[in-house]
Amino acid sequence: MFKMYLQREGEPGVGITLPASMEDIKIALTYLLWGKNEPVEKAIAYIYALGIPYLKECLYQVPFSEKVLRELNFLSDRTALMTTQQLERFGAAVFMSQPNTLENMVNLACSTEHYQLYPDLMTEYELGLYIIMGECDELRVNQEGAYEYEEVGHRCIQKYGGYFIQEGYLVATDEPAEIFYDGRQLPDPEYDITSPLILSVTKNRKEHDIYLPAPEVNMKFWKERLGIDNLDEFRDFEVKDSMDGLKERLPCGSSLGELNRLAGKLKTERISDRRRKIYLAAFEAELPVSVEEAVYIVERIEEYQLAETAEEAPDGAVKTSFGYLWNEIDPICRQRDMESIQLFSPLKGDFLA
Repeated sequence: MFKMYLQREGEPGVGITLPASMEDIKIALTYLLWGKNEPVEKAIAYIYALGIPYLKECLYQVPFSEKVLRELNFLSDRTALMTTQQLERFGAAVFMSQPNTLENMVNLACSTEHYQLYPDLMTEYELGLYIIMGECDELRVNQEGAYEYEEVGHRCIQKYGGYFIQEGYLVATDEPAEIFYDGRQLPDPEYDITSPLILSVTKNRKEHDIYLPAPEVNMKFWKERLGIDNLDEFRDFEVKDSMDGLKERLPCGSSLGELNRLAGKLKTERISDRRRKIYLAAFEAELPVSVEEAVYIVERIEEYQLAETAEEAPDGAVKTSFGYLWNEIDPICRQRDMESIQLFSPLKGDFLA
């Protein structure tokens, strides 16, 4: 949620709530009796964030341009899809990093996953206690000469930055953030690089991508946009996956609501390449016929083991595309009848060399 105040020196200005079109802006400026022949680019744009925690003053003062408008419209659309918690994290990330251009803010809006939250740590005392008790490998602080928990917490903030928000302590990770926007082509405001599932939906001849898992407020947004009452009955979409090989192993006929619950389970951790192979091998071996069965597999994924060769695997291991899989706690048992389907084509082709 952003607002822009346009003004030329010595003349009255106008506040514009975003998103807005260039035509809307020209009409608003004409209404204020600005010279019709004067280019709108002569105006200065004062940019404010509305309803985003920690951002209360004017963020930027920049010469207005169509590029500025496109970037602001993107940020307005992007933040409109965020939950209350996501907005707070985004606002805190902007407050901490102080992006010096709208371009940098666009990239930040797409990469808040590079900020780590330590839940329920609300003070320097609690942060210092957390570090001293050895519960955190990422935050390492020199504790020499520090006799109070507050001092250790204070040193941590001095070293790593970070900010206390309502959920806990938020700090940037060491991972370099991806460049989503290079100043030319804006990303899709609904884009989320960490989503294990992407659904493509066509509405009014326009294709939309739904990134899963989506929080309740986002799902409500899609219910309204698509004109549907029950997400657990909506199946008019194409499945894309950002986890290669996942969509081919999903239970057939799954609904949007069901896939959102499965994606939520998959996103509870950062998935390495080996863990991805175990997930896919487990789906391939267990043959889940419903999302509930797939969720059950995800919830007990730690029980599965994967070996590259039959010699490394025990008796009863199931051969998959990724190696030999077994589960010593709850052995894999393929009791379902396997059916083979052969397709025949009446067409015949002759190839002449």
